[in-house]
Amino acid sequence: MSLPKLYHFHLSYAAQIARLGLAEKGVAYDGFSIDLLGGENYEPWYMEINPKGVVPTFVSDQDTVVGSLNIVRFADAHFPGPQLTPTDQAKRDVMEAWIARHQAVPERELTYALLPGFEGKMARKGFPDRIKILQKNKDKQPHLAEMYDQKIADLKRWEHDCNDPETVQKMEAELDALFDDFSQHIADRTWVTGDEYSVADVLWTVLVARMHMMGIGHKVTQRPNLAAYLERAKARPSFKQAPVHLKVLKSIALPLILRAKIPFLRPLIGVKR
Repeated sequence: MSLPKLYHFHLSYAAQIARLGLAEKGVAYDGFSIDLLGGENYEPWYMEINPKGVVPTFVSDQDTVVGSLNIVRFADAHFPGPQLTPTDQAKRDVMEAWIARHQAVPERELTYALLPGFEGKMARKGFPDRIKILQKNKDKQPHLAEMYDQKIADLKRWEHDCNDPETVQKMEAELDALFDDFSQHIADRTWVTGDEYSVADVLWTVLVARMHMMGIGHKVTQRPNLAAYLERAKARPSFKQAPVHLKVLKSIALPLILRAKIPFLRPLIGVKR
């Protein structure tokens, strides 16, 4: 019996959530890294299994599951291993409440707006190239035109939001308020619902870790409860198994940037799968 497949990208926030959830459950899978900067996620074969053209996508037997939260929930329901959903209804309600608050965070816009250094600059300048790739694929595959048009419109909104100072300031202020609430919530708890690591913790582990990758780790360190929460999460074997990244790995990012910007080098520059 073949292993499930996970289409992901090593530095992707959503992919890290899926990988962390699968690691917590002990699910073995074949991983296939999608070259996001080179537009591999916009190719027709991928858009047909994931119309949003994003990662991650999990394929297990006849099931195709799109989206990080959906993948974690699917793994929890269909694979053996530690349960990530509390049996107690009150605890499940707490878990769902913090999942909902997590899902409202505009992480991708904040990441592109605040990501420091050369990688951040290249990410913010890469929207026109990505839109060109989408348009080219749309012209070649008119039967997928609606999906490509939706993706182009989404990219244009994304580009605006991460480059508009007023929007970025508002998003960051809302993130600070959320972190204040979460820090207070976990003041007397090990994990979101108490002593048991849950689906909510899979999400919040990656979000809190992401602050360091975005160059705003002070949002964690200045809140002792958040810092302690991250240290507990880092101590779990799944954190390294996933892995969850605390910084941009140049060994992954730079080859992809070169592949995207200098297409004739693509046959010579591999992608970590």
